[in-house]
Amino acid sequence: MGVELIREILGSAAGSLGFVLSLLLLAGWLIYRITKYTTEWNCKLNAVKDLSENLKTAREDILYIKTKLEIFSSNMPNGLTQSHSPIGLSEKGEEIAAKMGIEQMIAANWENIRNYIEANAKSKNAYDIQQLCIESATISLDKLFNTETVDKIKEFAFNNGQPLAYYGSMIGVLIRNKYFEVKGIAVGEIDEHDPNK
Repeated sequence: MGVELIREILGSAAGSLGFVLSLLLLAGWLIYRITKYTTEWNCKLNAVKDLSENLKTAREDILYIKTKLEIFSSNMPNGLTQSHSPIGLSEKGEEIAAKMGIEQMIAANWENIRNYIEANAKSKNAYDIQQLCIESATISLDKLFNTETVDKIKEFAFNNGQPLAYYGSMIGVLIRNKYFEVKGIAVGEIDEHDPNK
């Protein structure tokens, strides 16, 4: 009975026009709703993506500033590195590095350290490699050393009442020295690429 009614309506001139018009209006409304919903989600997803990128950039900037402050504080009198360029260890830095056994730690983790430097160096010039070594040793020891080694460094820092980052420049300089030695890079090349000179 329902099918017969639809046939009659479609059979009449006014019925088929009304039915087709109704279908078109319904289709238009559905397209509008779906498009609006999709656009809203795209906007929200883009906003989340932008926020995520901004947070990542802000985090990297904060870590960079923190690193610079730690490097600056370690270059103060009685620091572990000398402030002149190219950066080297102070007498105190050499003593502490020997006491901690940093060179042995670097040797034991060398494959991981070398791979990290090569994967993350923005360029292959001596200055940028030095910066990467020092910054990585200051803010992300866990990317250079295995857990056991990081725990030893943390324990040493704790027992001596220093923040972990205090040793970053010293460790970074020793990593730089080893990397330069392996790659045949002269430490003097650092000044050739120093943007501050």
